[in-house]
Amino acid sequence: MKRYKQSLVLALGVVIAITISGIVQAQKASASSYDYYVSKNGDDDDEGSKDKPFKTIDEAVNNAKKGDKIFIEKGVYSESLAIPKGVQIEGKSDGDVTIAGNVQMGDDSEMESVTITGGVMVLEDADVKINDATIKDASVNGIDVIGGASVDIRNTKIKNNRKGIYIKAKGSVTIEDSEVSNNDEEGIDIRSRTNIVIRNTRIEGNGESGIELIVGKSDMVISKNVINDNGSSGIATQYYDSTSKLGAIKISQNKINGNKKYGIDCNTPSGSSGIPQDFWKDSLSISENTIEKNKLKSIANACDILEKEEKSNEQIQEIPKVTTVSDQEESSQERELAQEQFDQQKKREEEQRQEQQIKMAQEIEVLQTRLAQQEVENTIVRKKVLERNFLVKLLIGPSPKDIENLKEKNRQSREIKAQLSQAKNKDVLSEQQKILVDSGLENINQQIMQNEEIIQKQEKTFSLFGWVGKL
Repeated sequence: MKRYKQSLVLALGVVIAITISGIVQAQKASASSYDYYVSKNGDDDDEGSKDKPFKTIDEAVNNAKKGDKIFIEKGVYSESLAIPKGVQIEGKSDGDVTIAGNVQMGDDSEMESVTITGGVMVLEDADVKINDATIKDASVNGIDVIGGASVDIRNTKIKNNRKGIYIKAKGSVTIEDSEVSNNDEEGIDIRSRTNIVIRNTRIEGNGESGIELIVGKSDMVISKNVINDNGSSGIATQYYDSTSKLGAIKISQNKINGNKKYGIDCNTPSGSSGIPQDFWKDSLSISENTIEKNKLKSIANACDILEKEEKSNEQIQEIPKVTTVSDQEESSQERELAQEQFDQQKKREEEQRQEQQIKMAQEIEVLQTRLAQQEVENTIVRKKVLERNFLVKLLIGPSPKDIENLKEKNRQSREIKAQLSQAKNKDVLSEQQKILVDSGLENINQQIMQNEEIIQKQEKTFSLFGWVGKL
């Protein structure tokens, strides 16, 4: 009898354990489910479920609300997106899902396992996450981080764009376990007053410096990265009069090799001669790096911390340094070479800026033409929806086809809006171009609002036999 009771207790224990395990697994399954699905074989008139997915990501995004998750099946989706607040999109994998357009990320949005070929813009003050993605082949910057935004980037490849990542003032960005390579300009361009962590990332083969940063009032950790074979310096630190406060830049345990100028450079692009004494020493902490085979030197003399770094790497004995004529000649040649390269760099930058301004003018002209065409098309479709015969509308309601056409026009209008927003944040815009872009944004916003108002009103219209119109 005693053994029977023990067996019964044991059996009950097993049943309870299995039940608890099942509940936990069910909770996990529920937590990992998605609110909307997108497939190339889907239909935007469907409900966006797993069995009846939408055809476009934009349709899923337009239906999503804060906290919703969108799953994207394999395919190339030629559309531009604005991911709203609190929405997460996830692809089957970054090799299987490509968004051939630009993407705007709102606050608390997330993007995972997708490839983007039109660039990503993180909106002002937004807090976003990008994971296991590829961002490539954009004529604009791979990722634009607008002032005050916070971005967490992990396991992501950013390559073959204009700049890899452009972080504007007051940005807060973490980049880990990623790759930033073969971009036309800087791999990572960081403005002042930022909070940055770059760790375990390969930054290679970029057209200018691997990392370019403004020191003033910035807090950065650059650690355990590989920064090789970039077109200028591996890490280029900069001082500007407008941001003269000290920074806290920790550069440690990196491999910085084979760059075309310095491993680490310190310069004043504005030409300021009023740099505070010991600014570089007090702002930069450099330790335990491997810095080899850079064309000019491991660390530029201007950094005024060369001796400390060389001792940590090469264990040089502390002996009095004797300056010889040969040393002076070599130093003079180095300065001349550095000045020549600096002048050439400035010339290239000015030429590039002029080219970008010309290109920008062409882009704005194209956008203005598209905007004008879109305004005409919106007006035609709206008119068709509104002028449907009253008796027909009373009997069977608005035309589903006309409503869908108007929704499509709104999708196209949002694409133009995204492109105008991206153009607005480019540094090369003239004041006149900014005015044109702002005017275009105001126009397209009005178009979108008018379309949306009509769509909502028509879909609520009463009809006696509305089901007939859907046949």
